[in-house]
Amino acid sequence: MGAAAIGHWIGWVIAWTIQSMFVLTAIAGQHEAIHGNLFKARWANHVAGQFWAAILLFPYSLYRASHLQHHVATHTLMATLSHSSSTPGLVNTSC
Repeated sequence: MGAAAIGHWIGWVIAWTIQSMFVLTAIAGQHEAIHGNLFKARWANHVAGQFWAAILLFPYSLYRASHLQHHVATHTLMATLSHSSSTPGLVNTSC
């Protein structure tokens, strides 16, 4: 019973590890496709993004729109913070 239980437990750990690596690869592939880093052609990145999105069962257009909006918001925030010299603890990196 003890060896079988350990073998069963190890099997689940291996299965979850492989599954997690596959999901992270799909997320990274979709992310890189959104930024146009996989191929030179924009259409090829779009097809690759759709492929990875289908594997993840998550709409590519929704992820693309929200992710690009995230970049707009974070870049705007970072630009505002980097130009603020009156905020304690922040360093102006625009020099």
